[in-house]
Amino acid sequence: MKSLRALLAALATLCALSLSSCTYFGVNAPPIPPIGTQVTWPPANFSEVRGYCYDYTAEEERSFFVNGRMHNG
Repeated sequence: MKSLRALLAALATLCALSLSSCTYFGVNAPPIPPIGTQVTWPPANFSEVRGYCYDYTAEEERSFFVNGRMHNG
């Protein structure tokens, strides 16, 4: 039991040390580029933005293309 605790402590220490050097891109991360930066992309104005959701559970096969056709999801 002591060796298991020692192993877990060593793993926790290793994780803590390695995570401190990682760049964080998740929730509450600072925006990239910073607010106020002049962005020149896209080069033309647009009036509509569309988003799509891919439901990989709609078929047993998870590939986007199934036998030459698009997945039902």
